[in-house]
Amino acid sequence: MPSPEMNVAIDFLRKRKNARAGDRQPPLEEVRKSFAPVGHLRPIPEDVAVSAADANGVRSFWLTAPGTAESSKVIFYLHGGDTAAAG
Repeated sequence: MPSPEMNVAIDFLRKRKNARAGDRQPPLEEVRKSFAPVGHLRPIPEDVAVSAADANGVRSFWLTAPGTAESSKVIFYLHGGDTAAAG
């Protein structure tokens, strides 16, 4: 059974999918620009610094949580999936 928070996320995604039914599939570059670590599904705590970065031509983000992480250690996260599901 999903948590209440997961149910909110699932409901949000279903409503967004239904609202976009029949819309054209946006180009990959447009999808990448919209996938920033902000908003309803990707909230960022106020004390976390977000810096834009370039990963060999791919728009990326560097997040730093002051006082909670060693600067010598990082988590490298790649969002996967195909672009057909990105709408």
